[in-house]
Amino acid sequence: MKSVALQILLVLLISLSGFSCSTVSKSTPYPISFYRIEAKGEPSQLKVRMISNYTSIAPNQQFKIGFFFKIKEEWYTYSSRQEGDNLPTEIVFKLPVGFEILSEEWPEPTIVTGKTDNQDEYVYNHNFVVIYTLQAPVEMNPVETINASAFWQVCRSELCTIGGAQMNVKINTGKKEKSEFFKLLK
Repeated sequence: MKSVALQILLVLLISLSGFSCSTVSKSTPYPISFYRIEAKGEPSQLKVRMISNYTSIAPNQQFKIGFFFKIKEEWYTYSSRQEGDNLPTEIVFKLPVGFEILSEEWPEPTIVTGKTDNQDEYVYNHNFVVIYTLQAPVEMNPVETINASAFWQVCRSELCTIGGAQMNVKINTGKKEKSEFFKLLK
């Protein structure tokens, strides 16, 4: 009986915590394994998951890494282009030798008027996804690890706190093999 109740609870939690590529979409179906990836981050008001669209890559191949940010209701974080006193959300990679970042895609933030100086602030007050396109080198190790750190300031009304997370994705090398998350990182 406990097992059935646990499964029902898991299904409800999964259906309530969906993501889409730029903003929240409760109806977007994700593979169950997406939710098994440990969400990282402190404080608890913002968590992030890191995934790749390939489990194995070929030499000189382009592939994508996605960061799925989940923000608690009534909280917000600042966009990567935020200026001034508030800290922007930032992702910093530690890439294996020869790997390059080709592009990054951040969703459009919401523009709000700042509470203290009436300046425009660029915020995310909903779940969002950041996607990076990377280029693999010609020469690689049999398994490569992509490391990243994310940093943010998360706020609710007048209360703000600084947080972050350390993440990594291991990718085999040799031949192309799409991950089950391939369609999530278009």
